[in-house]
Amino acid sequence: MKKLTYKELGALFEKAKAGDTSAFAEIFNATYKPQLYLASSIIHNQALAEEAVQNTYLSLYKNMNAVEKPIALVSFMNRLTVNNCYAIIRKEKESTK
Repeated sequence: MKKLTYKELGALFEKAKAGDTSAFAEIFNATYKPQLYLASSIIHNQALAEEAVQNTYLSLYKNMNAVEKPIALVSFMNRLTVNNCYAIIRKEKESTK
């Protein structure tokens, strides 16, 4: 898939907010690898990084209305991914106590 611009992602996100599931699938396909790379750079565990990214997309889907500027979708997703990574790290530390 070709790399999409922020504007193109924003337009797809507007369609997804309107209920177009294929637009959300396109967003997923265009952003999955960079989000996984970000998560892997924080967690250093492939399975946990995949869990964090999965949580990112679930949160994004459930909270689409929280994105005020669709052109800033990637920034919003990066923040979700980082927060999900830290939550998983905290959970892992607590389970080892």
